[in-house]
Amino acid sequence: MPDQPSADEPSADEVADELYALPPEQFVAARDEHVRRAREAGDRELAAALARLRRPTTSAWVVNLLARGQPELLDQLLSLGEELRSAQRELRGAQLRELAASRQRVVAALVQAARRLAAEAGHPVSAGTAYEVEQTLNAALADPQTARAVCAGRLVHPAEPTGFGMGTDAGAEAVTPAAAAARPAPRTPARERSGAEAGDRQQTREQRTEERRRAERERLQAEHDAARADHEVAGNELREAEARVAAVEQTRAEATARIEALQAQLRDAQQALHESAAEIRDLRRRRDVAARVHTGTAERLAHLTDRLAALR
Repeated sequence: MPDQPSADEPSADEVADELYALPPEQFVAARDEHVRRAREAGDRELAAALARLRRPTTSAWVVNLLARGQPELLDQLLSLGEELRSAQRELRGAQLRELAASRQRVVAALVQAARRLAAEAGHPVSAGTAYEVEQTLNAALADPQTARAVCAGRLVHPAEPTGFGMGTDAGAEAVTPAAAAARPAPRTPARERSGAEAGDRQQTREQRTEERRRAERERLQAEHDAARADHEVAGNELREAEARVAAVEQTRAEATARIEALQAQLRDAQQALHESAAEIRDLRRRRDVAARVHTGTAERLAHLTDRLAALR
């Protein structure tokens, strides 16, 4: 009979949290090691549960990293998602446009934070991975279930956004006060009442269709306004980048000019050094000749002085 698992053994949730916090390339080996330990401890249920865990993609791992490293930012995202869905259901167009712009800012901040965390963990994020992270965050905005998965920090694959429920049954079932007021009192004969009810239903369907169209227009307008804001921000960033490039290019040109001037000075100094070396060699030769002459005249002077002294 297998041994009962120890109370100190980690639970499946604890092991999953540990595994999905690891870099993707370490996931499989760590999972298999936990499976082996669980089997040795006699916990077949835990071993089977852990064996079913799948390695996350790079973008899913980055989102998991974000869930652990910046939970307060994710809270902002989820709160914003609730507001967006509420505004969508109640067809609040002006608020939808404001929230769509906020969504762009919050998602951009989250993607930037995710890229920083991944770089600090030794896994710089490519443009493709960053796009998948952004899509997953937008999906969390639109869908509460995806939002819960993102917050759990155990994503395996990136998610795709599906919008905010435009044209769903919930929205189609809403009856406006105007439609209710337009219905006549049921006091006519059955045939007329049937025709009137059919007209009411047609009018209600038309109003619902118009409401959905208006909501869709407002949603698209919000997306358009957010895209325009993004375009303006990108334009400002482009202009700033171009200004920085121009400034750096000017600095490089000035540095190049200084290098060329210093190189010219170096060539002049090297030429002067070469000329002075030649002059030193010539002067040394002259000095050696003068030294020999000086020695010879000194010997001759001494000789003549001795002879002169002998004649006195």
